[in-house]
Amino acid sequence: MTHSVDGFSPYQNYTASVSASTIIGAGPVATTAGRTLPDIPSSPHLVVSPVVINNLTVAYTVPVLNETTINITWSPPSHPNGKIIRFIVRIATDAITSPNNVPFEPGKTLHTLIYKGLKGKTPYYISVVAVNQVGEGNLAATLTAIVFTKTDNSVTVSPSNVQAMRVGDTIVLSWDPVTLEEAKGFFVYSIRLTPDDGSTSSTLRQTNTRTISVAYDTTSVNITDTEPQLAYTVNISILLLSDVGPIEGPVVSEIVQAPPSNSTTSASATTTTTTSTDSTSSVSVISAIVSVLVIFVTLVIMIVCVIFTIIYRKKSSESHDIDVTPNAGYGMINVVNTTTENEDGVYERIRDDQVYEQLDEPDLLVARESAADTSSTIYKNTTVSVVKARLSSTTYENTTAPLVKESTSFHETENEECVYELTDTS
Repeated sequence: MTHSVDGFSPYQNYTASVSASTIIGAGPVATTAGRTLPDIPSSPHLVVSPVVINNLTVAYTVPVLNETTINITWSPPSHPNGKIIRFIVRIATDAITSPNNVPFEPGKTLHTLIYKGLKGKTPYYISVVAVNQVGEGNLAATLTAIVFTKTDNSVTVSPSNVQAMRVGDTIVLSWDPVTLEEAKGFFVYSIRLTPDDGSTSSTLRQTNTRTISVAYDTTSVNITDTEPQLAYTVNISILLLSDVGPIEGPVVSEIVQAPPSNSTTSASATTTTTTSTDSTSSVSVISAIVSVLVIFVTLVIMIVCVIFTIIYRKKSSESHDIDVTPNAGYGMINVVNTTTENEDGVYERIRDDQVYEQLDEPDLLVARESAADTSSTIYKNTTVSVVKARLSSTTYENTTAPLVKESTSFHETENEECVYELTDTS
């Protein structure tokens, strides 16, 4: 019979006891002992000291003996998970990885390696791993120390591609990093945030300035609790930990503009602002519709006015001859002459430019009978303006007999419909 039990640590001695039980009770106990299988060891404990700049721990380092020599000290891992065979000490730069094998000495609590041949102003990365019968320990879980045997005393580099963006009351600042190799020493990014509150006093502005320090491996930071209605000037530079103390490098400035006033509202006023915005939008839509209707009505009125004007002018330009016949015995002939008598002895009607001639005898009789029934002749004014035809005298030509009737006078009378009545007064 087999039973599996898990949750044990690697390379540890365990004792297992087994007994059988019935309804009467437990039987004899059988005991067995064994050791679990080995596994890769945990990380050794590297002796390091923190690197602190502006109260900020940015790295861990090992003791420096001189400009070319360092002291690397460590203790065995807490969980060897097997038999430790040796330690591997790695001293690396960006371009070189130099493993150093250090034999394990049983019973020794501290192991030390004095390493020489280093260069100043160059960062070295130190790590130690243990090796047992299974293999090398996990390097990723190993603490890495950084050491400068000598640092630079001047700073010529600064962050690049600095960008600042406002999100509510938070300013998000980002930049491209500066490496330790470029700075030639441990450093932090020093960020100064100065509000543009309109103050001309440098002392007051300095009082309101906030200073933030972030580690060298940081590429962005969120600056909270800013005043949304104010613009800010952000200065970022490198603060180098040199042999003589912190040294500041060139400053890069970025201006963060103040957002529009209507975009900065508190959480409690968000609903009210949204409602007000919706109401404003509705009013704007209604105003736009009314404006369009007014424009449309105005255009229609203008078009109608233009049409009426055209019709009016067209009717005004029309002219109609007034059919003026003095009596039924004479017919009108269209002779236009500005003289009172032409060469053929034809006389024209004064001021009306109309000449009348005597009709044939049968027609004359019918016309006179018709004239007896009608005492007056009505003339229609067919033009737009009222025209009064004043007939002072009319000359007629008798085309059938030598008799000529002269100086027949007519009297005009205007009726209620603006027409004229011609009465024979001779």
